[in-house]
Amino acid sequence: MKAKDDFLNRGTFKMQNMDQVLFWKGMWLRNKPLSEVYPTLFNIVRRIDDIVSNVFGVVPPNVCFRRGLVNVN
Repeated sequence: MKAKDDFLNRGTFKMQNMDQVLFWKGMWLRNKPLSEVYPTLFNIVRRIDDIVSNVFGVVPPNVCFRRGLVNVN
């Protein structure tokens, strides 16, 4: 959950064409793909080839994981 807060608190992003940038594999944050910045999240994401416009086209961002991010006791 901290990764989500870190990511969303970075400010704003402006891209020319969000239909051509891969969310997890594109080099658009810290000059590295998100798959390298957040490898633990990338290992459980459902759609590894999703594009930025699919993720940020709705609120909250549309990122699906294979399991929950919070442990339930």
